[in-house]
Parts: sequence; structure tokens; C-alpha cells
Amino acid sequence: MEDSTNPRTQAIAALAELFFESACRSADLAQLESSAIDIGHGCMAEALGLALEALDARLLAQKTEGISVHDVRSRTLATEIGDVGFSLRRYRDRFGEDVYLLADALDIPYGCRISPGAQEFLVQSASLVSYAKAAKLLARHGSSVKATSVMRCPRDAGALCAADNEKAARELYRDGVLPGGETCARELCMEADGTYFRAQGLPDGAPKRFEVKAVCAYAEKEAESGKVRRRGTVHHALVGRAGELWSEGVATVGKKYDLAKIERVHLGADGERWCRDAGRFLPNAEVTFHLDPFHINHAIIGCFADAKLAWSVIDALSDGDTAGGGLPAWGLRGSGHRPQKPRRCRRRIP
Repeated sequence: MEDSTNPRTQAIAALAELFFESACRSADLAQLESSAIDIGHGCMAEALGLALEALDARLLAQKTEGISVHDVRSRTLATEIGDVGFSLRRYRDRFGEDVYLLADALDIPYGCRISPGAQEFLVQSASLVSYAKAAKLLARHGSSVKATSVMRCPRDAGALCAADNEKAARELYRDGVLPGGETCARELCMEADGTYFRAQGLPDGAPKRFEVKAVCAYAEKEAESGKVRRRGTVHHALVGRAGELWSEGVATVGKKYDLAKIERVHLGADGERWCRDAGRFLPNAEVTFHLDPFHINHAIIGCFADAKLAWSVIDALSDGDTAGGGLPAWGLRGSGHRPQKPRRCRRRIP
């Protein structure tokens, strides 16, 4: 039997009464569900505000010497459960600088208007839908924010990630400090590629297209439910130079894998020169480059006007027949067919 004096038991009983009153007025279960979420979130938002004020009062009693209360300020945070209002004390240290003990205790950025949890939700949502739709998703049962506020969330998150990646690369290649990955793998697979995006709303003179370079590292591939999945994957991408991608990318890989234990790396890419630069950033590992079969096939098909002939050559190459009847695309002597762009094929296939 549950203790009736338990705060959780009392809270459940109080909510049950509120939900019962709502159920008596609801037309169906869907309406009751929506009403219950609104009631629950409203109660949680108010209770969370009271809890924050109680914690702020406890921190006042535990404060160290050298800081004094300057004033009490009201704050409202947009959260996943709705607007949370509370008051908190602003302190001044001996240098005259502002200090918020409550914000420091809970790692709340000074001056923020959106809670860390809501920011994380908006960052994930904005990667899948528009900023306006992400704002509507949060507002369904949480706080209402503007689309411009949503836009700042992934930008701020990206800036923090970029600063962290740059720091990790500097520590690794300037100071020689390993990132601390503990997973041991003597052999690692990597894939690198880039794709272009067209930018909108940029000032005159700014580039209209930019390339996102990306690298993926993993330990192995396994068949699962008819699909091939990578295991132990690490991803890194940026808009910038290849050197930045590889220095930051290797440092990111090092957060999972022990870089000192990696002996061999199999690098798959499309043949672009920057894709082969990984070896300069993995000096202790033997890096073997593998041209992506997709790009090999694409280059071969581009050399022929007859698609069937191109695929015949691809089949022959896939079977390992590079002589006799299955000649590669640039050497079909005596067949009555000649490649349309043999130089292009030679250039694209190293």
C-alpha cells in the first residue's frame, strides 16, 4: 500500500482529480489526452518555477564570502513543458561583476530565454523541418517561440561544436594530447566525400555555392535484416578546407577510438585529391586508398553512348576480367565500339 504522505502519491492524486474533471467535459479520448497534457504541463511548469526559487534560496544560505546579494530578478524560460517563471538573486562579487548562483549551479547560460532542453529539441527539429514548423512543434504543448529564435538555436549549437572541434584539433596536432578514445581497433575504415549546396539570402559578392566535406569512420560492416550497417561509426563534417576536415575529423575519431592503436586505415572516396590527405593526419597508420565503385561505374558509363555496352564492361570488371573479352572502357580494340570520352575516363579513374 502506497504511503499517502508521499509527495509523489499526493501529486498523482491531485492530477487524477483534475483529469477526472476534464474527462467529464471531454467529447472523446483524443480531446482528453490533449487536455491532460496541457493540465500536466501547466502544473509542471509552475512547480518547476517554485523548485528553482527554493534551490536559489538554499544557495543563498550556502554562499561563500566575497559575494553579496545585489537584487532579485524575475525570469521566464521557454521550455518543453511551457513557460517557466521564477525569480532569482543577482549577486556581486568583490570585483563588482554579476554572479547568478542558480544559473551556475544548473549550467544555465546568462541571459538565455530558451531552456537548454528546449534548445536541444529545436536543434533536432530544425534539422528535419523548417524553423516555423519546429516552433509549432514546441508550441504544441510547450512554449511559443518565433521562427527567428529557432534559427539561432542550430547556429549557436554549430558555433559551440565548431569551437570544440577546433580546440580538439589544436590539442592533438599542436600539443600532442590524444583526445582520450578508449576503443581499441587496429584496423579502421573511413569514407570521405563532399556535396555542394546553393546558399540563399547572402549579400552581393558572397559565394552562392559552398561545399560540405564529410568523413565517416567505422570499425566494420555487418549484415542486418537484409541491410549492411556500419558499426562503431563516427561522423564529422564542415564547410572549409580539407586540412581542417582531416585535423578535426581525426580528433573527433580519437574521442572514440585510441589513435595510438590504429595501424591500418582503409579510405574509400571518389578520387578527389583532398580525399586522399588523411595519411598526413594519421602518421602512425598505413592508409590505403580505395576508389568508390559507384564513381568508377559512373565514370565508365560516361564514356559510352551505348549504356548496355557500358554495363557489360562494368560486369566484366566486377568479375575481375580486365583482359580478353572483358576489356576495360579505354581499351576496347576490335569490338567495333570506341569510348566517347576516353581521356575523361582516364582522368576520373586513377
